[in-house]
Amino acid sequence: MNQSTLSIRPEQRAGPNPPEENPVFAVGCALSLPQAREVFLQYLRAYRGASPLTVEAYRRDLEQLERFLLGYRLPTEVSQITTRHLQAFALSLSGRAPATIARALNAVSSLFAYLTRLGLVENNPVKGVVKPKARPVHRPVLSAEEGRRLLAAARTPRERAMLILLLTAGLRRAELLGLQASDLAADYSHLSVRGKGGRTRSIPLPQQAQVVLREYLRTGPGGHGFLFPSATGKRLGNTSFCWWFQRLLRSAGLAGRGLSPHSLRHTYATFLLHSGVDIKTVQELLGHADLSTTARYLHTDAETKRAAADSLPDFLPENTEEESTGDW
Repeated sequence: MNQSTLSIRPEQRAGPNPPEENPVFAVGCALSLPQAREVFLQYLRAYRGASPLTVEAYRRDLEQLERFLLGYRLPTEVSQITTRHLQAFALSLSGRAPATIARALNAVSSLFAYLTRLGLVENNPVKGVVKPKARPVHRPVLSAEEGRRLLAAARTPRERAMLILLLTAGLRRAELLGLQASDLAADYSHLSVRGKGGRTRSIPLPQQAQVVLREYLRTGPGGHGFLFPSATGKRLGNTSFCWWFQRLLRSAGLAGRGLSPHSLRHTYATFLLHSGVDIKTVQELLGHADLSTTARYLHTDAETKRAAADSLPDFLPENTEEESTGDW
Protein backbone atom coordinates (compact mmCIF):
# COMPACT_ATOMS: atom_id res chain seq x y z
CA MET A 1 0.00 0.00 0.00
CA ASN A 2 1.26 3.47 -0.85
CA GLN A 3 2.58 5.57 1.98
CA SER A 4 0.19 8.38 1.11
CA THR A 5 -2.68 6.30 2.54
CA LEU A 6 -1.59 7.22 6.07
CA SER A 7 -4.59 8.70 7.84
CA ILE A 8 -6.09 9.53 11.18
CA ARG A 9 -9.83 9.16 11.46
CA PRO A 10 -11.56 12.53 12.00
CA GLU A 11 -13.54 11.26 14.99
CA GLN A 12 -10.26 10.64 16.80
CA ARG A 13 -9.25 14.29 16.60
CA ALA A 14 -12.10 15.27 18.89
CA GLY A 15 -12.74 14.43 22.50
CA PRO A 16 -10.66 14.73 25.64
CA ASN A 17 -7.88 12.38 24.58
CA PRO A 18 -5.09 13.49 22.25
CA PRO A 19 -4.79 11.56 18.98
CA GLU A 20 -1.76 9.62 20.09
CA GLU A 21 -3.95 7.43 22.28
CA ASN A 22 -5.18 5.22 19.44
CA PRO A 23 -4.91 6.87 16.03
CA VAL A 24 -5.92 4.64 13.12
CA PHE A 25 -3.56 4.29 10.20
CA ALA A 26 -4.25 2.44 6.98
CA VAL A 27 -3.41 -1.21 7.40
CA GLY A 28 -0.05 -2.22 6.05
CA CYS A 29 1.14 1.29 5.25
CA ALA A 30 4.84 2.07 5.46
CA LEU A 31 5.24 5.20 7.53
CA SER A 32 7.95 7.49 6.20
CA LEU A 33 9.89 9.96 8.30
CA PRO A 34 8.31 13.02 6.58
CA GLN A 35 4.80 11.67 7.25
CA ALA A 36 5.61 10.85 10.87
CA ARG A 37 7.17 14.29 11.29
CA GLU A 38 4.06 16.13 10.12
CA VAL A 39 1.72 14.14 12.37
CA PHE A 40 4.08 14.66 15.30
CA LEU A 41 4.35 18.42 14.71
CA GLN A 42 0.58 18.64 14.48
CA TYR A 43 0.37 16.87 17.84
CA LEU A 44 2.86 19.32 19.38
CA ARG A 45 0.84 22.29 18.16
CA ALA A 46 -2.65 21.06 18.94
CA TYR A 47 -2.24 18.96 22.08
CA ARG A 48 1.02 19.95 23.73
CA GLY A 49 0.59 23.69 23.28
CA ALA A 50 4.12 24.06 21.93
CA SER A 51 5.06 27.54 20.76
CA PRO A 52 5.55 28.19 17.02
CA LEU A 53 9.28 28.66 17.65
CA THR A 54 9.52 25.27 19.38
CA VAL A 55 7.61 23.53 16.58
CA GLU A 56 9.84 25.15 13.98
CA ALA A 57 12.98 24.05 15.86
CA TYR A 58 11.71 20.45 15.92
CA ARG A 59 10.94 20.67 12.21
CA ARG A 60 14.46 21.84 11.34
CA ASP A 61 16.11 19.08 13.37
CA LEU A 62 13.91 16.35 11.90
CA GLU A 63 14.41 17.65 8.36
CA GLN A 64 18.15 17.58 9.02
CA LEU A 65 17.88 13.90 9.93
CA GLU A 66 15.91 13.20 6.75
CA ARG A 67 18.58 14.91 4.59
CA PHE A 68 21.28 12.83 6.27
CA LEU A 69 19.45 9.55 5.69
CA LEU A 70 18.69 10.37 2.06
CA GLY A 71 22.26 11.55 1.46
CA TYR A 72 23.69 8.21 2.56
CA ARG A 73 20.87 6.15 1.03
CA LEU A 74 19.71 4.93 4.42
CA PRO A 75 16.10 3.95 5.10
CA THR A 76 13.63 6.72 5.86
CA GLU A 77 10.80 4.42 6.88
CA VAL A 78 10.55 4.92 10.64
CA SER A 79 10.31 1.22 11.47
CA GLN A 80 13.64 0.63 9.71
CA ILE A 81 15.65 3.44 11.30
CA THR A 82 18.03 1.92 13.83
CA THR A 83 20.33 3.07 16.61
CA ARG A 84 23.32 2.64 14.25
CA HIS A 85 21.73 5.02 11.76
CA LEU A 86 21.12 7.61 14.45
CA GLN A 87 24.60 7.21 15.92
CA ALA A 88 25.98 7.94 12.46
CA PHE A 89 23.69 10.98 12.28
CA ALA A 90 25.10 12.23 15.61
CA LEU A 91 28.65 11.76 14.30
CA SER A 92 27.77 13.74 11.18
CA LEU A 93 27.10 16.71 13.46
CA SER A 94 30.64 16.62 14.87
CA GLY A 95 32.17 20.04 15.10
CA ARG A 96 28.97 21.64 16.31
CA ALA A 97 28.34 22.58 19.91
CA PRO A 98 27.45 19.57 22.08
CA ALA A 99 24.24 21.33 23.11
CA THR A 100 23.24 21.66 19.44
CA ILE A 101 23.82 17.94 18.83
CA ALA A 102 21.94 17.05 22.01
CA ARG A 103 19.02 19.24 20.96
CA ALA A 104 18.78 17.51 17.56
CA LEU A 105 18.87 14.07 19.19
CA ASN A 106 16.23 15.15 21.71
CA ALA A 107 13.93 16.16 18.85
CA VAL A 108 14.41 12.76 17.19
CA SER A 109 13.93 10.99 20.53
CA SER A 110 10.67 12.86 21.15
CA LEU A 111 9.40 11.80 17.74
CA PHE A 112 10.21 8.12 18.31
CA ALA A 113 8.79 8.20 21.83
CA TYR A 114 5.55 9.44 20.27
CA LEU A 115 5.65 6.72 17.59
CA THR A 116 6.30 4.10 20.27
CA ARG A 117 3.15 5.15 22.12
CA LEU A 118 1.28 4.80 18.83
CA GLY A 119 2.63 1.29 18.40
CA LEU A 120 4.23 2.20 15.06
CA VAL A 121 7.73 1.29 16.24
CA GLU A 122 8.73 -1.25 18.86
CA ASN A 123 11.22 0.93 20.72
CA ASN A 124 13.00 4.25 20.66
CA PRO A 125 16.30 3.77 18.76
CA VAL A 126 17.71 7.02 20.18
CA LYS A 127 18.08 5.37 23.60
CA GLY A 128 21.21 3.56 22.46
CA VAL A 129 22.89 6.60 20.93
CA VAL A 130 25.87 8.00 22.83
CA LYS A 131 25.11 11.68 23.33
CA PRO A 132 27.86 14.28 23.71
CA LYS A 133 28.16 16.03 27.04
CA ALA A 134 27.10 19.64 26.86
CA ARG A 135 29.72 22.19 27.82
CA PRO A 136 28.76 24.73 30.47
CA VAL A 137 27.20 27.73 28.78
CA HIS A 138 28.07 31.22 29.92
CA ARG A 139 24.85 33.20 30.09
CA PRO A 140 25.55 36.93 30.29
CA VAL A 141 23.53 38.90 32.82
CA LEU A 142 23.01 42.58 33.47
CA SER A 143 24.06 44.35 36.60
CA ALA A 144 21.49 46.58 38.31
CA GLU A 145 23.22 49.65 36.83
CA GLU A 146 23.17 48.16 33.33
CA GLY A 147 19.48 47.36 33.74
CA ARG A 148 18.85 51.01 34.59
CA ARG A 149 20.86 52.11 31.54
CA LEU A 150 18.84 49.83 29.29
CA LEU A 151 15.56 51.13 30.67
CA ALA A 152 16.75 54.73 30.30
CA ALA A 153 17.46 54.07 26.61
CA ALA A 154 13.79 53.26 25.96
CA ARG A 155 12.14 56.01 23.95
CA THR A 156 8.46 55.50 24.71
CA PRO A 157 6.19 54.26 27.54
CA ARG A 158 5.52 51.17 25.41
CA GLU A 159 9.24 50.35 25.16
CA ARG A 160 9.71 50.89 28.90
CA ALA A 161 6.73 48.63 29.63
CA MET A 162 8.13 45.81 27.49
CA LEU A 163 11.54 46.10 29.12
CA ILE A 164 10.25 46.27 32.67
CA LEU A 165 8.34 43.02 32.17
CA LEU A 166 11.44 41.29 30.83
CA LEU A 167 13.46 42.56 33.79
CA THR A 168 10.95 42.13 36.63
CA ALA A 169 8.76 39.24 35.45
CA GLY A 170 11.33 37.04 33.69
CA LEU A 171 9.17 36.50 30.61
CA ARG A 172 10.29 34.58 27.55
CA ARG A 173 10.14 36.55 24.30
CA ALA A 174 7.19 34.51 23.01
CA GLU A 175 5.35 35.01 26.31
CA LEU A 176 5.83 38.78 26.18
CA LEU A 177 4.68 39.08 22.58
CA GLY A 178 1.70 36.81 23.19
CA LEU A 179 0.38 38.73 26.21
CA GLN A 180 -3.22 39.87 26.03
CA ALA A 181 -4.30 43.11 27.69
CA SER A 182 -6.72 41.02 29.77
CA ASP A 183 -3.79 39.02 31.20
CA LEU A 184 -2.87 42.02 33.36
CA ALA A 185 -4.80 42.29 36.64
CA ALA A 186 -7.07 45.32 36.94
CA ASP A 187 -4.97 46.61 39.85
CA TYR A 188 -1.68 45.85 38.01
CA SER A 189 -0.59 43.59 40.88
CA HIS A 190 0.06 40.46 38.83
CA LEU A 191 0.23 39.01 35.36
CA SER A 192 -1.24 35.76 34.03
CA VAL A 193 1.19 34.14 31.60
CA ARG A 194 0.64 31.17 29.33
CA GLY A 195 4.01 29.48 28.90
CA LYS A 196 5.47 26.34 27.37
CA GLY A 197 3.26 23.29 27.23
CA GLY A 198 0.19 25.45 27.73
CA ARG A 199 1.02 25.89 31.43
CA THR A 200 -0.35 29.09 32.95
CA ARG A 201 1.34 30.83 35.85
CA SER A 202 0.63 33.99 37.84
CA ILE A 203 3.54 36.38 38.29
CA PRO A 204 3.36 39.11 40.96
CA LEU A 205 4.58 42.46 39.69
CA PRO A 206 6.73 44.80 41.79
CA GLN A 207 5.72 48.40 42.32
CA GLN A 208 8.16 49.69 39.69
CA ALA A 209 6.52 47.51 37.02
CA GLN A 210 3.07 48.67 38.06
CA VAL A 211 4.09 52.33 37.70
CA VAL A 212 5.53 51.80 34.20
CA LEU A 213 2.53 49.76 33.02
CA ARG A 214 0.07 52.38 34.29
CA GLU A 215 1.93 55.04 32.35
CA TYR A 216 1.87 52.91 29.19
CA LEU A 217 -1.80 51.96 29.42
CA ARG A 218 -2.94 55.55 29.78
CA THR A 219 -2.46 55.81 26.02
CA GLY A 220 -1.91 52.13 25.13
CA PRO A 221 -4.34 49.36 24.09
CA GLY A 222 -7.66 48.83 25.82
CA GLY A 223 -8.82 45.79 27.74
CA HIS A 224 -8.79 43.41 24.77
CA GLY A 225 -6.31 42.31 22.15
CA PHE A 226 -2.55 42.07 22.52
CA LEU A 227 -0.90 44.03 25.30
CA PHE A 228 1.90 45.03 22.89
CA PRO A 229 0.31 44.83 19.43
CA SER A 230 1.94 45.65 16.12
CA ALA A 231 0.91 48.72 14.14
CA THR A 232 -1.89 46.64 12.58
CA GLY A 233 -3.15 45.33 15.91
CA LYS A 234 -1.73 41.84 15.39
CA ARG A 235 0.96 39.99 17.34
CA LEU A 236 4.28 41.81 17.13
CA GLY A 237 6.68 39.82 14.94
CA ASN A 238 9.85 38.21 16.27
CA THR A 239 12.05 39.95 13.69
CA SER A 240 10.72 43.42 14.53
CA PHE A 241 11.11 42.73 18.23
CA CYS A 242 14.72 41.51 17.91
CA TRP A 243 15.66 44.47 15.72
CA TRP A 244 14.20 46.82 18.34
CA PHE A 245 16.06 45.06 21.17
CA GLN A 246 19.42 45.25 19.39
CA ARG A 247 18.87 48.94 18.67
CA LEU A 248 18.17 49.45 22.38
CA LEU A 249 21.39 47.66 23.36
CA ARG A 250 23.38 49.96 21.09
CA SER A 251 21.71 53.04 22.55
CA ALA A 252 22.53 51.85 26.08
CA GLY A 253 26.15 51.07 25.17
CA LEU A 254 25.62 47.35 25.82
CA ALA A 255 26.10 45.97 22.30
CA GLY A 256 28.74 43.33 21.63
CA ARG A 257 28.23 41.38 24.85
CA GLY A 258 26.08 38.65 23.39
CA LEU A 259 22.98 39.88 25.22
CA SER A 260 19.54 38.80 24.07
CA PRO A 261 15.99 39.16 25.42
CA HIS A 262 16.58 35.85 27.22
CA SER A 263 19.51 37.47 29.03
CA LEU A 264 16.98 39.63 30.86
CA ARG A 265 15.10 36.51 31.96
CA HIS A 266 18.41 35.12 33.21
CA THR A 267 19.11 38.39 34.99
CA TYR A 268 15.72 38.16 36.70
CA ALA A 269 16.39 34.61 37.88
CA THR A 270 19.92 35.45 39.02
CA PHE A 271 18.83 38.40 41.14
CA LEU A 272 16.07 36.32 42.74
CA LEU A 273 18.42 33.45 43.63
CA HIS A 274 21.16 35.74 44.93
CA SER A 275 18.66 37.64 47.08
CA GLY A 276 17.75 34.42 48.88
CA VAL A 277 14.57 33.35 47.07
CA ASP A 278 14.37 29.54 47.19
CA ILE A 279 14.89 27.69 43.94
CA LYS A 280 11.42 26.10 44.01
CA THR A 281 9.77 29.52 44.03
CA VAL A 282 12.04 30.67 41.20
CA GLN A 283 11.04 27.56 39.25
CA GLU A 284 7.36 28.46 39.57
CA LEU A 285 7.96 32.10 38.62
CA LEU A 286 9.93 31.07 35.52
CA GLY A 287 7.41 28.40 34.53
CA HIS A 288 9.91 25.54 34.38
CA ALA A 289 8.44 22.05 34.36
CA ASP A 290 11.71 20.56 35.65
CA LEU A 291 13.72 21.90 38.59
CA SER A 292 16.97 20.96 36.84
CA THR A 293 16.20 23.60 34.20
CA THR A 294 16.03 26.27 36.91
CA ALA A 295 19.30 25.00 38.38
CA ARG A 296 21.11 26.11 35.22
CA TYR A 297 20.67 29.68 36.38
CA LEU A 298 22.70 28.97 39.50
CA HIS A 299 26.22 30.28 39.23
CA THR A 300 28.57 31.50 41.89
CA ASP A 301 31.66 33.64 42.14
CA ALA A 302 34.35 34.12 44.77
CA GLU A 303 32.41 36.93 46.44
CA THR A 304 29.25 34.83 46.71
CA LYS A 305 31.20 31.89 48.14
CA ARG A 306 32.91 34.16 50.69
CA ALA A 307 29.54 35.56 51.77
CA ALA A 308 28.27 32.00 52.23
CA ALA A 309 31.28 31.08 54.36
CA ASP A 310 30.95 34.23 56.49
CA SER A 311 27.27 33.47 57.13
CA LEU A 312 28.11 30.34 59.19
CA PRO A 313 27.62 30.58 62.97
CA ASP A 314 30.61 30.88 65.28
CA PHE A 315 31.28 27.44 66.77
CA LEU A 316 34.29 28.44 68.85
CA PRO A 317 33.78 28.95 72.60
CA GLU A 318 34.04 32.51 73.80
CA ASN A 319 37.51 33.81 74.78
CA THR A 320 39.21 31.02 72.82
CA GLU A 321 42.78 32.02 72.05
CA GLU A 322 44.75 30.71 69.14
CA GLU A 323 47.31 28.21 70.36
CA SER A 324 49.74 25.80 68.85
CA THR A 325 48.81 22.16 69.35
CA GLY A 326 51.87 20.65 67.72
CA ASP A 327 51.66 17.37 65.90
CA TRP A 328 48.82 14.93 66.13
